[in-house]
Amino acid sequence: MTFDDLKSTTMKDTPDQKTNGEEVKGLHFLSFRCWCPLAVTLGILSLGLMVTIIMLTIQLSQVSDLLKQQQANLTDKENILEGQISAQKQEKKACHELQRELKEMIETLAQKLDEKSKKLMELHQQNLNLQEALKEAANFSGIVFAENCILNAYSICQKKVTLLRVQ
Repeated sequence: MTFDDLKSTTMKDTPDQKTNGEEVKGLHFLSFRCWCPLAVTLGILSLGLMVTIIMLTIQLSQVSDLLKQQQANLTDKENILEGQISAQKQEKKACHELQRELKEMIETLAQKLDEKSKKLMELHQQNLNLQEALKEAANFSGIVFAENCILNAYSICQKKVTLLRVQ
């Protein structure tokens, strides 16, 4: 059977039965005249759909690659930020520790300064008392005494003073 034979035959011309009396099984539309344009149209549509599917698959693959790259970039940025946050926390902790140590040092130094000030005030008061005692002793014994001498012993006074003779 040739293509021309298929074109010229109609439904009436095609037997519905085989030669031995059985009904013919199969597609009856193949015997229509318009089967060829219909088949070509279906082929073109199928080919177009396959091309569309292939293009969409390629685009999906490209989008998937881009998403993977973006995910990798975000992961890197996240790791960098976590590192920076960790470093800031450590710096903040170290800063608080240094502030605490500095505060303790200041308190210790203030306490030592207070103790030294008290000690200095006691020594100053003792010096004044000794100077007063030396003046009194000089008045009674006629010893030479340097005025305004702040040292305990008049014999080692290093200020340039005029000596007075107590009478």
